[in-house]
Amino acid sequence: MEGLHHDTVIEAPPSVFGEESPSPAPDKKDGEDQEKQECDTVDKSLDDAPKTGESPPEEGNSDHTVSGEDTESIPEKTDEEREVEDEALVSSWDNASAGSALAEDGSASTASCEEPTQLTEKTDNGEEGESSFCDDSKEINESASPMPFSDKDPHTDTLIKSFAKDNADSTVSNDEETLCSEKSGNDDKPQLQEKVIPISQRRENIAVSLIESKTQIPHFYLQCEINVGPLLDARIAINKKFSKLPPDLGGFKVTINDLVLKASAEAISWVPEINASWEGDHIKQHGAVHLAFSVAVEDGLITPVIHNAETKLLRSLSVETKQLISKARTQKLSPEEMSGSTFTVTNLGMYGVDFFSGIINPPNAAVLSVGATKTKPIVDDLGRIVPGRRMMLGLSCDHRVVDGAIGASYLKALAEILESPTLMLV
Repeated sequence: MEGLHHDTVIEAPPSVFGEESPSPAPDKKDGEDQEKQECDTVDKSLDDAPKTGESPPEEGNSDHTVSGEDTESIPEKTDEEREVEDEALVSSWDNASAGSALAEDGSASTASCEEPTQLTEKTDNGEEGESSFCDDSKEINESASPMPFSDKDPHTDTLIKSFAKDNADSTVSNDEETLCSEKSGNDDKPQLQEKVIPISQRRENIAVSLIESKTQIPHFYLQCEINVGPLLDARIAINKKFSKLPPDLGGFKVTINDLVLKASAEAISWVPEINASWEGDHIKQHGAVHLAFSVAVEDGLITPVIHNAETKLLRSLSVETKQLISKARTQKLSPEEMSGSTFTVTNLGMYGVDFFSGIINPPNAAVLSVGATKTKPIVDDLGRIVPGRRMMLGLSCDHRVVDGAIGASYLKALAEILESPTLMLV
């Protein structure tokens, strides 16, 4: 044969040896389809591996020149076996994809199948079967337990959106309940009403007197804090002795305001310059203490007067004070009981006011302001921090009549009497 070279090798068709032609390499696909196809190829290569006990092929023989007599034909898998393997493959693949949420670069989502390890496990029939295609998925599942929701899972997204919607609905309903409860609570509160209050004759007289005081009297103010503990102890002792007795046997109940009024009258006896009035061309120093005190009533503030207060004992002064307060609140005060004052005391301690400065009541030269009793830490004479009972006193003075030294002297004398109540007995 002239046209045929002697070194030309003619390969026999695969059908001669009973061997199937190799299937072409699968095309690469994007995403999960590509990786699934690669794993199927790996399974086929595992199936084509030589069985246990078979001798390996002789060296030098090509895959295409293997004799059909020396090899056994590999049985093809049935459709049921392939479906079982596909389901196991998909299940393992889903587990590996769920564990990929823990990896930052997403590399864990595709477990490596390039070097699979073939494991065998016993089936129910005693036959050996193939396990999952790759051990990496088991390691990922063990390290990822408990596993977070995958952002790519549409079912997880639906659950998250439903949960968020339920929370939003509950928040809105809670807000509505709060608004409804606040609205119902506001209905119970008294509503503000606009109204016109006519000015009574008393209120007009008070307004005229206060304007005269603030515009014509040059005020200056003094204040001091006293230890009111001894005064409170004296009040407790007096009430313990006399509060349970009937009035006809000398029974009475003393208040802090009664003790302050009594001490104020006694202090004026020590510093009589404070008990004076501005008369235009001269200053009048009074020979008796006509002590006024403030009482709050419905249409203003009135000041009943205790005449000759310096001559009255604590019992009679306390009884008269209570009678004047009752008359003031029932509008039964006589003109004589509301005029002729020489000194005024105003007390807001029962309202919890710590300190304030009163406006002078003309023609008085001063007004005493009494604050509330407070418990606070103080430093005693030995330098120790101990609990103390304190009270603030304020003195507003008419600078035309009272100089700073006179006002300070009176406030010092009053503090001394209040801190040592036995001085009111002499």
